[in-house]
Amino acid sequence: LRSMSNWSEVFVKTLMAEGIPAYADTGCGYFQTLEVMTVLNMLRIIDNPRQDIPLAGVLYSPMVGLSSEELARVRAICKKGSMYTAVCSYAEAGDDDKLKGRLSEFLGMLEAFRAMVNHTPIHEIIQAVYDRTGYYYYVSTMPGGSQRQANLDMLLSYAVRFEKGSYSGLFHFIRYIEKLHKY
Repeated sequence: LRSMSNWSEVFVKTLMAEGIPAYADTGCGYFQTLEVMTVLNMLRIIDNPRQDIPLAGVLYSPMVGLSSEELARVRAICKKGSMYTAVCSYAEAGDDDKLKGRLSEFLGMLEAFRAMVNHTPIHEIIQAVYDRTGYYYYVSTMPGGSQRQANLDMLLSYAVRFEKGSYSGLFHFIRYIEKLHKY
């Protein structure tokens, strides 16, 4: 193309949908890929679950798999306060037993990850997220699955590299990744 803007993503998506491996240097970069953003959102809510946008992103992602309608029902139970408060309220007193069960399972998983933070290396937490949610294997079934898995592997390598430095902790790792993304 003479100009990559506005068209390259359309071509890549179309080719990938037809099973043809494709790549375009669109400038959105590694940190903007769906699979990396989803895992980073999970890390953000492990660090602090009262972040509405990352929480909604994880709930809507294949890690939890809520639909837009289900998210709206969860939010409707508690219109004021954080999304996390709404999720906890619905898991306790919602009217759809199946949705309550899924939210309770998610909250249990989230608490298990949060309990790991103080005594587990970050790369092991990330690996636990991959294993417990099945997300690593899920992305392999998407178009460009091997590249998507490689992106998740690279996130693990960033965590290992970060742990060799002087900073530690999930909060600092998230800030480290945000700085890498910025620069």
